[in-house]
Formats: sequence, C-alpha cells, structure tokens
Amino acid sequence: MSKGIPIIMADDSVRAILAGHKTETRRVLNPQPLGFIERYCFDGKRFHPYVQGTMAVDPAYKPRYLGHRLWVKEAWAEIDGGIVYRASCTRHVPHWRSALFMPQWAARLWLLCADEQIERLQAITEDGALREGMHWWRKDDPRYEGKRRDAYRETWDMLNAKRGYAWDTNPWVRVVRFRVLTAKDADE
Repeated sequence: MSKGIPIIMADDSVRAILAGHKTETRRVLNPQPLGFIERYCFDGKRFHPYVQGTMAVDPAYKPRYLGHRLWVKEAWAEIDGGIVYRASCTRHVPHWRSALFMPQWAARLWLLCADEQIERLQAITEDGALREGMHWWRKDDPRYEGKRRDAYRETWDMLNAKRGYAWDTNPWVRVVRFRVLTAKDADE
C-alpha cells in the first residue's frame, strides 16, 4: 500500500464522502497566527500572511496536505477475520476501535488533496458547507438559504469547541479539497 498522510474523519463525514457529497474538510491551523492577519496567499511553496497589503512577520506555513494521498482514519472493528466500519455498519458491534488508533492497512478510503488554502473558519460559504457534506439542505429552495452554513457551524462546534476552537473564536483553518481515489490509485 502506498504511503500517505492519515486524516481522521467522523462517521458523518465518512458517510458523506462515500455518498459523494463531501469533497473538502477544514482543519485547525496550528499554531494559530498572531497579530492582525488579513489573509494568506500561496506562492507555490508556502502560505504567506498579509497585513494591510504587505507581508507580515508571522512565519509562512507550508502546505500540509497539498498533492498528498490521505488515508482516512475512522472507527472500526475486526470481526470474524474481517474489518467493519462504524460509519456504514448495520450490525451490532460491542466494541469499536477509535479512529485515532486505526492502522493504515485497515483504511478503506484514500483521498488525494487537490487544493489547500488558509482562511478564517467563518469565511465558509453556503457552497463551502455543501462541499463539507451538509447536503441535506436543498440548494434550490429559498426556505433553506443560510441553513447549510448553520448546520456546519453546529457540526464544527460538536467536534472542536471542547478543544478550544469553537465557531465563535473564528480560528484560522486549512481548507483541504480532495477527490476520492480508487484502490488502484491509492496503491500507486
């Protein structure tokens, strides 16, 4: 199996990827920048911070995922000599193993990072929330306008607020855009 970078996904995210609804994910940028950074610009090698139109003193960040294969770590279990995954399992499993401890050989999902950028979390748009897997809100119905972003905010807080990165803190994040690889692509 090809080497890659592990990336942990919650069950809902895995289901959205499998259904073809999730094509990007946001990850907290560590360490968080200091000062009044307006935006980050990519020069082909690094993300450079800008303040009032000039490059800031904060360090440039290298892309972490861009161009790499990512293997998805998810909750799983070994049963009867095989592997089952909580995100798509329909039978009772008494003890799930944490995604944190999933080995690469057990991964069923491989992604290729096609684009990466740095932005503030709250810069996410309705379309960005749709690409994050918030697909159950109908895009063409005006009654749902603004709802996918709200759903994403709730999901974000559920996963990140306890870690100190709640929606209201508006942390800097890496926006990782990906495509799902076939088994053949993952092995190359």
